[in-house]
Amino acid sequence: MFPVPSTEGPEAPSVTPEFVRFRKLWLNVILRAREDAEGRDLMSNNEGEGEIRRLKREGRQWLTGDTLLRPLNRKDLELVSEWAGVDVEALVEISRRRYYGR
Repeated sequence: MFPVPSTEGPEAPSVTPEFVRFRKLWLNVILRAREDAEGRDLMSNNEGEGEIRRLKREGRQWLTGDTLLRPLNRKDLELVSEWAGVDVEALVEISRRRYYGR
């Protein structure tokens, strides 16, 4: 795994193509979770109805940092968000409003 360099301060790295690819990879992980949470592309994969509900539930739990059933969700989300260059608090807030109305 690549170490995530800080993008701030005097020792901030130059933005290399490798760094951009690294950020895009982790941003796509977040986008895939959102697609799962919303049920996008799940029917085209011939998934059963129970499997679709499970994927939606897991995507929503992960994006909202829900730690009740899976304690590591929040830590995983924080790490992936950092690597993707996304503000985790904003992501959780938006996801909670979108999926749970809170």
